[in-house]
Amino acid sequence: MKKQLITLATATAMTAPAAVLADAHSDGPEVYGRAHLSVDVENYDDAAGDSGDIAIASRASRLGFRGSEEIGGLEAFYQAEAQVDWGTPGNFETQARDTFVGLGGNFGELRAGRLPALNHIVYGPGNFFPTQTGDPGNVIFAATGGNLGGRTPSAAIEYVPPLAGPVDIAVALTPSAAGDADEGYDHDISLVVDFNEGPISARATVYHYNYDETEETVIAGRDPDGNLVPVGEQLSLEDVNTDTLFALSGEYDMDIMRFGGGFAAVSSDRDDADNQAVWGGGAFDVTSTGTFNAQASLHLGDADDSDVTILALGYTETLSDRTSVYGNIAFLDNDDAVGVAPHGYAAIAPQDDPGTGEDGQVLSAGVIHDF
Repeated sequence: MKKQLITLATATAMTAPAAVLADAHSDGPEVYGRAHLSVDVENYDDAAGDSGDIAIASRASRLGFRGSEEIGGLEAFYQAEAQVDWGTPGNFETQARDTFVGLGGNFGELRAGRLPALNHIVYGPGNFFPTQTGDPGNVIFAATGGNLGGRTPSAAIEYVPPLAGPVDIAVALTPSAAGDADEGYDHDISLVVDFNEGPISARATVYHYNYDETEETVIAGRDPDGNLVPVGEQLSLEDVNTDTLFALSGEYDMDIMRFGGGFAAVSSDRDDADNQAVWGGGAFDVTSTGTFNAQASLHLGDADDSDVTILALGYTETLSDRTSVYGNIAFLDNDDAVGVAPHGYAAIAPQDDPGTGEDGQVLSAGVIHDF
């Protein structure tokens, strides 16, 4: 669905020379979005000892507009996107997602704004439960201690050089002023390398980032002194820390079957925070419209008793080009010092996380509609 809107690009074009306007071609704005809702049955004990809760979750549902304009051999483009909560009656919650302006040409592509961080890794190749119960993002988020997880830098600059062949590279910089320069932040820097050739796709990511622990930070496991931290507790710590996250993922497509996985490792300033995450799985087309999915995801904690294993099984039925339904089950095994849920990443829901050391399952049924 497309709607004509007044945009900054249009306003800028009004002041451009007539020769440039004559050579300009506008595409958009296009309004787009996704509605993704699931019903999740939580078969585990939460911190209060309760179990069997049912939650309705909106999972990375979004609404946005985007467009582009060709001007004298260059292409100006823009996007504004927000995450929306389709699942809570009377609460149309919004949260900014990827929002940027950019310019492309023979020099490559340059964009600035609110850009992806951890999602470069989570939604790369090898994820067969994206934004669903069983998403490897749950253990990757835990590996970062929540300090990079879910972050979308609001003042980042990204450059994509014009490479030929199967390799693409994106380099991004978040200036120190995007944090609090008075607290001693350095620049955040990321490098993403994609390879796509025939049935093989792969992605390598390096992210060097800073965070201020004088703010409240959710940490699952142990605090810097080695003390057990109840799940969901907010810690007020000190100092600015610098972590580096390395990740590699890949996928092989055999037409009716796809398999792949990935690995991520954090090198942290904090004690007992050099965590790792490993995930692997596959998808098998059992009919022309139905797919069986399986994925195992592990969080390998640096602290004692902080490993997590999630095993997810699911079936997806494609109803049309825009709509699909699915049913998943995720089995959860938490060590004594952690309580990671298998369905929390990318979800907006009044869900209860598992209590520390609690195991169990989550049953999930959902619908996804793109427009």
